[in-house]
Amino acid sequence: MESSALESAESWLAVIWWAKLVAAGLVAIGVVMEFGGDWIASPFEKTVSEARKLEIAKLEARALDAETEIAKANEIAAKANERAAELKLALEREVAARQPRRINQQQRDSLFNSLSKISEKGAIVVSSKLFDEEAERFGKQILQVLSDSGFVAKEVRGSFSFGTTGQVMLVRDFKKWQSGPSWVGEVQAALRASLGLEFPGYQMDSSFSQDFGDIAIVIAAKP
Repeated sequence: MESSALESAESWLAVIWWAKLVAAGLVAIGVVMEFGGDWIASPFEKTVSEARKLEIAKLEARALDAETEIAKANEIAAKANERAAELKLALEREVAARQPRRINQQQRDSLFNSLSKISEKGAIVVSSKLFDEEAERFGKQILQVLSDSGFVAKEVRGSFSFGTTGQVMLVRDFKKWQSGPSWVGEVQAALRASLGLEFPGYQMDSSFSQDFGDIAIVIAAKP
């Protein structure tokens, strides 16, 4: 009986010893796998991280290039718009320059109102370039507004060339009218404001006959 108990105890001791040995082995294997896993995974994770950083850097570089290109495109577009505006303005001026001189209804009303307010109204002559339909029609329109607004206005036969282009005001005694404000200056200002055209004043040449009086508006060829 004692012998059997002893054998049983020895058997249990053997089992316990083997169990401890197996447990120790499992622990050792776990430690090896843990450190071994780190040793294996670490280079791979490092490679992936570096690849991601490189890809992000490339994307950032592309974004910067795109922003630069957009800025350049905006600058080119702004210059193109500016150039287009300049060309449009030049075209409008060219078209306006080629249009015949005419007094539309709005301009006529404005001119009539301005001329009617001038208190002193003297005698004035309107003369247009001969055989120039555009100049003659424009001159007759001015003559009509002057007459309707109370001026003593008459038409005098012009010449083939007045030695100038455009429209001017000629005075027989330039110094006299320069000495102070006068109805001549008021007429000149009214024409400029209402028609948008300059009517510069000049001394009347001695070649102009007395028919032109002291004050004359000359309509020469269109520039």
